[in-house]
Amino acid sequence: MTDWVEKTNEPAPRKSPVKRIIWLLVKVAIAAAGVWWVVHSLTWEDTSGGEPGLKSILIEAREKWYLLVFAWAILVIQFVVTAKRWQALMRPQGIKVGFWKSLQITFVGQFYSILLPGITGGDLVKIVYAARLTGSKTKSIVTVVLDRVIGLVALMVIGGISAVWQFFAGAGRDATLKEVVLVIAVVMGALVVGCVVYFSRRLRAVTGMQKLIDHPRTPYFVKRADEALHQYRGHFGLLLWAFGISAVSQLALPISAWFSGMALGIDMNPGYYLAYIPVAILAASLPGLPQGIGYVEIIMRYYFSTRGTATDSQAFALTQAVRFLPILWNLMGAFWVVTGKFSRHQALEEEKQMT
Repeated sequence: MTDWVEKTNEPAPRKSPVKRIIWLLVKVAIAAAGVWWVVHSLTWEDTSGGEPGLKSILIEAREKWYLLVFAWAILVIQFVVTAKRWQALMRPQGIKVGFWKSLQITFVGQFYSILLPGITGGDLVKIVYAARLTGSKTKSIVTVVLDRVIGLVALMVIGGISAVWQFFAGAGRDATLKEVVLVIAVVMGALVVGCVVYFSRRLRAVTGMQKLIDHPRTPYFVKRADEALHQYRGHFGLLLWAFGISAVSQLALPISAWFSGMALGIDMNPGYYLAYIPVAILAASLPGLPQGIGYVEIIMRYYFSTRGTATDSQAFALTQAVRFLPILWNLMGAFWVVTGKFSRHQALEEEKQMT
């Protein structure tokens, strides 16, 4: 088996440390502004106008603990489906990994996502561990990225359909629903156009994409990734299946948020959760600070509080429930990290058994 880090004759490009520091400071500033904007509006005690403070909200949530337990339990569906989807997406690349191993790596990746930027930060860890087992870093990157994109696309489709349905089904022509549809339509439209151009030989030639990829100065890794991604041209049935099971599993996020909202005293149609939560998750997926700190607070306050459905304190509490309930599942990955199940030593031992 080849070394898990594929070697090329080209030195890896190095980013300017000054640019990295400036970009980090910008991200921290945005996150800090978002957190301040939300926290500044919170109240611990009930207001004179009868608006419940965080204290009353948490007391109510404690009395409705069973709703939070269900909100947490339903999220396991996502881990199981993600592991199965990723396992299936690896097969066209000639990578054979058992479901149990795929599930373990999924949990380990999610554990590291607690600390790494964005909720997709754990994907970097999945790539590393998968590459150790398969010997191909490029193919591992392609499968992990494709798996993540399919999951996000399914979530966006759910959000878009729900927003349109709510808008035309007596929701009072809510302006925020228009915004959700617009955001999702732009993201999905750009993705569809990109996929059509990328997988069409004629359009690749017309747009000059093929010429760019074949250019001698194009990094070797890009060419290898292009070859690996084109392995799926004859597997559109597999991609459709992956999208289908993703759509079912991604329903767990809004439903979990809905039950959390009921525990926090938010009286809101579940259709709104199906429309708004996908946008919040998309924001959390952006490169930034761990768990999308700051970004998600801004989105959740805007959609749940500004429009008058929930108080600022309720929106803040809901944001933390949406963030931390999945983390309780993510922590299960610590078992395999602490016990050394995914240490380099074990990877080398498995490599010997596979060769």
